[in-house]
Parts: sequence; C-alpha cells; structure tokens
Amino acid sequence: MKYQLLPPLSAEDYAALEASIIAHGVLVPVEYDEDGNIIDGHHRVQVCESLGLVDWPRFVRKGLSETEKRTLARELNVSRRHLSTAQKQAIIADQLRDTPSISSRAIAAMLGVDHKTV
Repeated sequence: MKYQLLPPLSAEDYAALEASIIAHGVLVPVEYDEDGNIIDGHHRVQVCESLGLVDWPRFVRKGLSETEKRTLARELNVSRRHLSTAQKQAIIADQLRDTPSISSRAIAAMLGVDHKTV
C-alpha cells in the first residue's frame, strides 16, 4: 500500500464504510496510478474484497510524479477523514517534507486546513 499515507480507519468508521458499500455500492471511484497502485481508496478496496466483490468504480491518474501522487492521496483524504489534531499535523509535516518549496498557504489550501495550522 504505497500511497496509504493516513492512519487506518477506526473500527467504527470501517463498519460505516462497509455498511454504505453494502447498501449503495462504491460511490467514490478508487484512484489508481498507471502502474495499478492505489492512490486513493485503500479501505474501499479492502471492504469490497472482504465482501467478495471484484468490480468497483475506478479512475486511473497518469503522468503524476511520486510527490504528486502522495500529495493527491493526502488532498483527497484529509477532507473526508475524521483526524485528530496530531494526525493532521503529521500529514502536514509529511507534505512539507515532500514539497518544501510550496508556501504554507498553498499547502493549507491543498489539504483543506487553515494556513495557521501549517
């Protein structure tokens, strides 16, 4: 799980995701890179596989650098996940290491946090 950059879902959040997939299917496509690595949707795939499902919506992102893939994984997940302040700070710190030349305001905008948090 090369681009699983966030902490695992809590048992409660995982159960809610599983219940949603059972009731409605996968609503947000799983994003892959051109090599088949999951950029976003690790937990959705895990739930689908545990339910014996083999087909779910997919989207392939081509031409992204490794840094761009990690940034995209963070961008897509931070806004959807229920993260503690410490978890958000760790994600921001990782993004700062990946993209030191990007301004704090730009990183804040990418990750959907206040620039003071960065």
